Amino acid sequence: MEDAKTWTVGIVGCGHAGAHHAPAFAAQPGFELAGCASRRQETARAFGARHGADAYASPEALLDDDDVDVVVLTTPEWVRLELLEDALRRGRHLFVEKPLYAANGAKDVREQDHLDARRALTAWDRERTTFGVNFNYRTMPHLRQLKADVEAGRLGEVKVVRAWAHFACWPHVIDQLRWLLGEVESVAALSLGGQLDRVATLRFADGPIGTLCGTSGRFERASLLRIELDGTAARATVEGVHGSYRRDDEGGGDSVVWTNPDVAGQVYATSYTDSIAAYCAALRAGEPPPVSGDDGLAELAIEAAIDRSARTGAPQRVVVD
Repeated sequence: MEDAKTWTVGIVGCGHAGAHHAPAFAAQPGFELAGCASRRQETARAFGARHGADAYASPEALLDDDDVDVVVLTTPEWVRLELLEDALRRGRHLFVEKPLYAANGAKDVREQDHLDARRALTAWDRERTTFGVNFNYRTMPHLRQLKADVEAGRLGEVKVVRAWAHFACWPHVIDQLRWLLGEVESVAALSLGGQLDRVATLRFADGPIGTLCGTSGRFERASLLRIELDGTAARATVEGVHGSYRRDDEGGGDSVVWTNPDVAGQVYATSYTDSIAAYCAALRAGEPPPVSGDDGLAELAIEAAIDRSARTGAPQRVVVD
């Protein structure tokens, strides 16, 4: 345990995601935002001026600084792989935006992305490095309530899941399904118009089956996600990033947990802080983070199987390692 230590944080990637991470890390007890870096030094200077951090000449210069304890990768996912592997080889504690890597962007994850990320993670020394991934939707209240109801058995035995996601939050919804129901064993998928519109059927190792539908262009300003679980005792539905939760109990009685979406968007903003706070607490305690690099790789493995199935027209097993 290193409770008395001050942890210095360096952010690589000074765009939209970095702007969420910087104040969240700076607000954590015992953590100090020490530096930032970008491929464009003028971007890093402007970011550093806004957040009170030194601007490094390059991402590599930040990684070279042994005084940086925690590296936060918020670069676009298509330029992240070498930085991810370099940080792991150097033994830096690491916090990475989702997905771990996608050469063509998160809306178009391919099988090769999983293979490349898996190779990069061979540099991970688990005894030395605390490696977290920002699947911050796990901290959202309506999704936490669904998780609590599943774990408490309030739905009975979950049999079927139906999920819909805009591709802006597609990796998050895949992670949610793993978090709620366990590992996905196999998938069968169809795609329309390339990679951006697809439907997959899922078989979970613990028994449930389900469907996952993704789209790229419609309803982006409306509900970005919907997850519906049918159990032997109740049906539960979550909707939206800021959204609602409803549980309908078997036998006709309605148990509505809440139905008033947070239209002001506070849930989304707070989810970054809550996700980062949980990672920092684990780092201070010398414990594994609640969402690890293994979770990031497992999400990519499901995407790889979906891609492989859509290309071959055949069901595919999900292979993580």
